[in-house]
Amino acid sequence: MIIKKTDASSKAVAALGLLDRSGPTQFQQPAPARPQGGPPRPEMSEPEARRTADRMLQQAQERSLTVEREAYEKGFAQGEKAGMELANKKAEALLQRYQSSLAEFGRLRGDILLRIEKDVVRLAVAIAKKIVHREVHADPEIILTMTRIALTRIGEKSMVTIHLNPADFKFVLDNKARLGTASELAGITLVEDGAVSRGGCLIDTEMGSIDARVDEQLREIEHGLLGS
Repeated sequence: MIIKKTDASSKAVAALGLLDRSGPTQFQQPAPARPQGGPPRPEMSEPEARRTADRMLQQAQERSLTVEREAYEKGFAQGEKAGMELANKKAEALLQRYQSSLAEFGRLRGDILLRIEKDVVRLAVAIAKKIVHREVHADPEIILTMTRIALTRIGEKSMVTIHLNPADFKFVLDNKARLGTASELAGITLVEDGAVSRGGCLIDTEMGSIDARVDEQLREIEHGLLGS
């Protein structure tokens, strides 16, 4: 059987043929417009995007560490300078206290030595007194020696009164001639005086007195050594 195509069927077939040729293109979304004035931007795959993000994160972390290190070094340098200044100030204050302590120690040492020296002098004088007192008791010649020395300190001898301890009086009286020449002895008077210790004498003249008592002689020596 031969079927003849009518005009309507021919048109339908032609329409189907067009649909087959154009197919799905009629239903696709339009392509996005490319930016004018530049080449087309290639699309980035997921691995590449991940690597790029990791690289940017690492760079940011490295930059952060660099900034932190620079800030720390700057702060450390400033802190070190401030610390050195503070240490220098503390060292200067410590040195001043040390020098003051040395000066105070020097003064204290001088005072101690002075007190020790005075104590030694007083001890020496006390020992000398004991020795002299023992010697004058054992050797009566000492009183004659002390009396002659005291008489030499008198310039022009006129009227002289010699005060002697009662224990020394008799010995000096018996040996009066040994005190000087006859003319010198003419104006000398010996008297007993309990206020005079043994071994010394007290001489009165018209011009004044001469204290030749042993204790007084030692006291003068002590004052001379102590400077008082």
